[in-house]
Amino acid sequence: MRQTALFSVLSVLLVPALASADPDRLNNPAPPPVTPVAPPPVYAAPPPVGGYAAPPPVGGYAAPPPVQGRTQPVTMSPAPMPLRQPMVVAPPPPPVRQGLFVGVQGGAAIPLTGDYSNFLGTGFMGLGHIGWATPSGISVRAELGVRSNSYTPDDLIGFSLTSVFYGAGLRYTAPRGVFRPYGEVLVDAFSAVDETTDSSGTTTTSTSSATGVTVGAAVGAEIEVSSTFSLELAVRYDHIVAAGGLDGLSGGLLGVLGGGTFYF
Repeated sequence: MRQTALFSVLSVLLVPALASADPDRLNNPAPPPVTPVAPPPVYAAPPPVGGYAAPPPVGGYAAPPPVQGRTQPVTMSPAPMPLRQPMVVAPPPPPVRQGLFVGVQGGAAIPLTGDYSNFLGTGFMGLGHIGWATPSGISVRAELGVRSNSYTPDDLIGFSLTSVFYGAGLRYTAPRGVFRPYGEVLVDAFSAVDETTDSSGTTTTSTSSATGVTVGAAVGAEIEVSSTFSLELAVRYDHIVAAGGLDGLSGGLLGVLGGGTFYF
């Protein structure tokens, strides 16, 4: 009787508890409650120090205006360093005339002084020359040419004098350009042909067996037409220092010449 009553009491107490129990929670108990953490205190700036005031701005100062037309320095070190100007590359100079050249000249031969000026009229002079030009502007050349002058007096006896000359010259020419002036000294030897015609029409021709010598000088200019060819204008004076079988005739001839020179 007592056992039955005890069993009834336990059934009333345990059955509802077992019926409401969660099998998963029996093995995983609930975590403990989280204790709330107070937020950190708000930072407050320290109070200002009394008795201090910031210095006032400096008055009366203004930055200098930029200088027009002058490079502004760029401070790269304790000492100012100006901006580097762009390098301007100059064009290369034209090549200097040098090497082998040949040319021809021709023009008037005018008796100027001495016996030549007394009995000869204006004649002709022509020559060919060959030489070698150096980069310094000095050139050495050899020439071969002919000049002829005639005279007709009142008695109608014609007289002409023809000379074949050959020699060498030393020339200095200015640096290369479109217009290149030059100066030259000359030494030539010559042989003369003397032709005389009388009034009856008989012609007598004699050739000198001796050789004469002239010295001279010339000034002129080369006018560049292309990289290899130049025109020439020149004035030269030749003075006889040894007549060479011309019966002691002496004098000087002025040549006004034009021509051209080809450079290889």
